[in-house]
Amino acid sequence: MLRLRSTRFGAPLRSFTGSTLRQSVEKFDAIAAANFKSVAHLFQALKAARDQANRNSSEALKTGLISQQLMPIKVLAGTSDSEYA
Repeated sequence: MLRLRSTRFGAPLRSFTGSTLRQSVEKFDAIAAANFKSVAHLFQALKAARDQANRNSSEALKTGLISQQLMPIKVLAGTSDSEYA
């Protein structure tokens, strides 16, 4: 478990485990692979999941895990031609 501490007071800011980050990324992946009713709804849900995953990772790792460019790639990777035939 990684504990972040404020530099001024030495108090824990938030505790993270690898599973916290993994769950955030898995939620993003599940949204990207799910059926959606509109493109706007899909990207709104993906942005919320991406923002949460990046908040978690930036506090723990000092970098974001999911880039904005990855969102459409994940959506396209989760679709197949047979779904539209």
